[in-house]
Amino acid sequence: MPYLGNLPLSSSFSAKTEKFSGDGSSLTITLSREVHNASDIEVLVNNVQQDPDVAYTVNGSNTITFTEAPNLASNNIIVTYRNYNLLRYILEQDSINSDTLTDGSVTNSKLAASAVTGDKITTYTIGSTNLTNTGVSSGNYGSSTNVPVINVDAAGRVTYAANVSIPSEVPFSNTTALAQAQAIALSFN
Repeated sequence: MPYLGNLPLSSSFSAKTEKFSGDGSSLTITLSREVHNASDIEVLVNNVQQDPDVAYTVNGSNTITFTEAPNLASNNIIVTYRNYNLLRYILEQDSINSDTLTDGSVTNSKLAASAVTGDKITTYTIGSTNLTNTGVSSGNYGSSTNVPVINVDAAGRVTYAANVSIPSEVPFSNTTALAQAQAIALSFN
C-alpha cells in the first residue's frame, strides 16, 4: 500500500523461516534479513535448538557465525525470525547542530584524531586558561646587555627562556668581529 507523506519510523516484520544446508566446514551463513541480536532469531541445527550467543552470534548484519560448523546435510539449518519492531531514524542533512546537541554529548572518544584542525577553531575560543603552562615567565627577553636564550619544543611551545648577559669587555683581537658583536647587541634595543 502506498504512503502519503514520510515513511513511518517504525516498521513491523513478521516471522519468517529460512532453511540452509550445512557443509561440515563453514562457520557462517548469510540470511535474507539483518539481525542485530542473537535472540531475535531461533536457530535449529539437525532439529536441535541452538543457544543464542553460545552456539552462534550475529554481527548486526545478515550473517550468523556458528561456534562449530554445522554438519554436511540438506536443509539441516532452520532459522526463524521472531516478530520485532525495527526503529529506523533518517535524519535530514544538517539537522544536527549546536542547538540540537546536549552539552557534553560530543566527547574526545567520538572525534577522529584529525577531526579538529586549526581552521575549525574560532578566533578567541581558546583562552589562556585552556593552554598548558610551560613554566616560562612572561616578559621581554634580550636587550643591549643581554642575549635571549629560548628553547621551543616539537609542538612549537616555548619551554625555556632566559637572559644571558653580554660581557662589557670582550677580548676581541679582530676589530671587525668586535664591531659585528656591538651591532648585534644594539639591535636588541
